[in-house]
Amino acid sequence: MQVDFIIIGAQKCATTSLAYQLRQHPQVCFAKRKEPHFFSKAQDWQARLSSYHRLFSPRPGQLCGEASTSYTFLPEYPHTPARLFAYNPALKLIYLMRDPIKRIESHYAHRILYGRVERPLEAEVFANPIYLDRSRYGVQINAYLQFFPRTHLLLLIFEEYVADIHGTLGTVAQFLGISPSGFAGIDIAPQKVSDRRLKPAFRFLRKVIHRAPPLLQHVAHRFLFYTLPRRPVCSEPLRSALWTHLERDVACIEDLLGRRLTAWRCGYE
Repeated sequence: MQVDFIIIGAQKCATTSLAYQLRQHPQVCFAKRKEPHFFSKAQDWQARLSSYHRLFSPRPGQLCGEASTSYTFLPEYPHTPARLFAYNPALKLIYLMRDPIKRIESHYAHRILYGRVERPLEAEVFANPIYLDRSRYGVQINAYLQFFPRTHLLLLIFEEYVADIHGTLGTVAQFLGISPSGFAGIDIAPQKVSDRRLKPAFRFLRKVIHRAPPLLQHVAHRFLFYTLPRRPVCSEPLRSALWTHLERDVACIEDLLGRRLTAWRCGYE
């Protein structure tokens, strides 16, 4: 067997939701683990392909796919595009992107929830390069275009995806060569990595907690449910500073899409 497609990112851009929706399509066999991170983190990946392939149990005629956002963590894993091309030159790649500054805010919130950061947002984002690096969509995609033809990359915009999920799934179906009707009637509820960690009993408990006094809600959100009572938001000066670093990458994606991303540029022009 061979994997046919991969959602390569970007992190905090609804890749979990898209993977969940693709998993429900009858013509798709999705990896048993959503993010294997195989081609980014396995140094001896060629020798371990059999273990990677055990993540899939395709029926005849199904496409195999997975979703590992670390595949677009440059410069952390610089060899991933070359490895994927060596594995399957015909591989199809899906890359979801959102407003790059909102992606940074969501990334920072994610790291707080997992206890990986304590500094305020303003101090953290320039101290740790991963926030800007993973929002440099142009840099990430250009690394893949050194190996794969443009026709093998589907670039999706998060804001357009959430506004028209079925329309986006139709685009994905056309790109992968599967039937759009396979998405009819599927569960399209947004999925989060943190939500998938909750057992049914905890989901019920969350509903009870949401009707509790504010202090109890705060404790539950922080220590039980991996959510924050308030979403971190960049100040206007910080947003402007970040935009100066990211505008070139936004322009690169606009060139690849052949259109302006006006919603992302709002407030900076």
